[in-house]
Amino acid sequence: VVGGHKAAGALGRTHQAAISTDTANSSTAFDYCLRGQGKGSTLLASFGFMAMSVYSFMRLKAIPNCSGTPTVSGYDFQTCATSFATSNAAALIALNDASTADPATITIQRSIGTVLIAASNISCTGTAANSSLCSTITASISEAGGVTADPRAIAVRFFLKLGL
Repeated sequence: VVGGHKAAGALGRTHQAAISTDTANSSTAFDYCLRGQGKGSTLLASFGFMAMSVYSFMRLKAIPNCSGTPTVSGYDFQTCATSFATSNAAALIALNDASTADPATITIQRSIGTVLIAASNISCTGTAANSSLCSTITASISEAGGVTADPRAIAVRFFLKLGL
């Protein structure tokens, strides 16, 4: 969790003063890019959306150490991720379990898995695909059973590849 905080922080900078607004805006940006079928923009917007979604989830599970409003430099992903990983082991374990029954975990797993499939379909095909960014996505999808697999299983494979 902690190792990816800098990238997540850079992608999660929308500064609307509320995590719920920023997460919704990142979802809208992803939807626009997806509809536009732009390889690069869809891929970047997917990572932005995933960063904001994961931050929102960690905040839900570790509220005292995860600010709901950004600072001038964005959200403090490092502090939030560290707090989440050390204070809520059960939530971290559930995040990596496609059979968990926790509603918040189910929601983020489905959301991330669905975004990964959509981003892969647009951004990770053909000769112009960014192999360094797409390799983790496509491997996660493949290992979970392909694009028709349960999005939760795809998200879990992705989280495990990231070291969550």
